[in-house]
Amino acid sequence: MMTVKWGVALAIGTLVVGLLVGYLMWGQSGQKLGELNDLKTRLTQEAQRAADAESKLADMDARLKQFGEDLEAERKQRQRLQELLGQGRK
Repeated sequence: MMTVKWGVALAIGTLVVGLLVGYLMWGQSGQKLGELNDLKTRLTQEAQRAADAESKLADMDARLKQFGEDLEAERKQRQRLQELLGQGRK
């Protein structure tokens, strides 16, 4: 009779411990899911920032190229004017 009581008590204790462990694990998975969602949000934000920076860089590259072309045209024009002034003095 005593062994049956011990067996029932052991079964109930094991069940309680199992339920507590299951509850704690379930809470942890929910917390990890929240962290995963936060990481996805941050990843999306960082990807948008990277896309914006890439767009800005492409725009600046185009502007730099245009400035270089304008500078080269100005140099050629100045050189032609200097040549014309040099011919006029002779």
